Amino acid sequence: MSDFPLYMSLDKDIKTSRDLSKKQKKNFIDDFKIMDDKGLEMIYLLIRFYELNNKDGSRKEYQLPYYGKYEGDDIVFDFDKFPKKLKRMLFNFQKLHIKKMEEDKQKNKLVL
Repeated sequence: MSDFPLYMSLDKDIKTSRDLSKKQKKNFIDDFKIMDDKGLEMIYLLIRFYELNNKDGSRKEYQLPYYGKYEGDDIVFDFDKFPKKLKRMLFNFQKLHIKKMEEDKQKNKLVL
């Protein structure tokens, strides 16, 4: 499998096998609404890369990972169907990405 430094870093930082708390899951879902397109693309890449690195052989080649489905132009997942480790990786990525979005927003204000 080729390298994906973001994935490798997030994977390495997971120190527990516990699931996210209800509050963390709610925060993830709420914050998902403010993610930019780049962040959403990275979330899908993380999901797909995780699946490729942890294949169980049950998914057909033409199916989306973890029971994802198409709704119009969007891909929709049930967060609870993800493995616990993947949920933690996505949660951690989202926090980092939102922080970067906020920093970029502040930089743009300073430039104007």
